[in-house]
Amino acid sequence: MIPCTQKENVSWKIVEINGIKKNLVYDEFTPDEVSMFDDETKEKYDKLNNWKKYCKTREAEMYWINGIKINKIITQEIEPFLNELNEKIKSLDVVTQKEELAYSEEDKELVNEEEE
Repeated sequence: MIPCTQKENVSWKIVEINGIKKNLVYDEFTPDEVSMFDDETKEKYDKLNNWKKYCKTREAEMYWINGIKINKIITQEIEPFLNELNEKIKSLDVVTQKEELAYSEEDKELVNEEEE
């Protein structure tokens, strides 16, 4: 998965054909519709189709049709681990920048060993 903003993720793939908005990723296009694309849209369409073909060769899914349900399942599975991690993080001592600069002799030896 590649993180991106919602605005970027949505805006690039919406095209308008004969007054109807369609999605380059999810919708099908007729040859007549493709012929109406401007150069930039045609380039996006071709790259996207090449990427879809590549995904198939790798037996990978580029997107899930039922993303909300899948997201809910993932959240239910991961949430307990995230909660546990958050609790562990909260229990850690806070180390300030000033404290980090005040190395003990033992710390200095460890740093020197790591650098070698």
